[in-house]
Amino acid sequence: MVSMNEKKRTYTIIVVSFCIIVMLTMIYINLPLLWIKKANDSIDKGDLDTALVMFSRVITYSTVNILGHEDDRIKGYYGRGRVYERMEEYNKAIDDYDRYLAISSSPAEVFYHRGYCYLMIEDYSMAVSDFSRCIEEDNFCFAAFYYRGYAHEMLDDTETALDNYFKACERGSPEGCNEYQRLLKEVERGRNSL
Repeated sequence: MVSMNEKKRTYTIIVVSFCIIVMLTMIYINLPLLWIKKANDSIDKGDLDTALVMFSRVITYSTVNILGHEDDRIKGYYGRGRVYERMEEYNKAIDDYDRYLAISSSPAEVFYHRGYCYLMIEDYSMAVSDFSRCIEEDNFCFAAFYYRGYAHEMLDDTETALDNYFKACERGSPEGCNEYQRLLKEVERGRNSL
């Protein structure tokens, strides 16, 4: 027969074990959020190396959150991609944006940043593709029109470049207006010299 003290002890062990499991679960769930906060604070301080480490931890450690929250890897890949972009390590940024898109829906912002990275490594066709995807989701992103215009200009597609610069200008981009005027003058000079 089990004594009352043994029952109390067993009950206490069960309650303490349950509390420990709950606490460890909460720590497990919240660690990625703490690392993301530390990474963002590090970016604000200009400490990109620490931000890179923190976002890498988020990616390595995270799984789909058991409470139904967004997979924290998404935030890790996006954040680390932005850090690589700031460090001008565009190929690494592109890799992280690719990983992001493989596990998430495709917001315009990621296509914009990946397009910018392609632009920086002079892969103009891929830049056009990503800026086009960005514009499909956000037709008012004047920067995507501007950079897509630049990429088309580098691909010697002057008419499409002009169209994109004009659309950037229409949406409020002074740079788009300037580039539209510049390129239009070049085209007119070319026609007049014929």
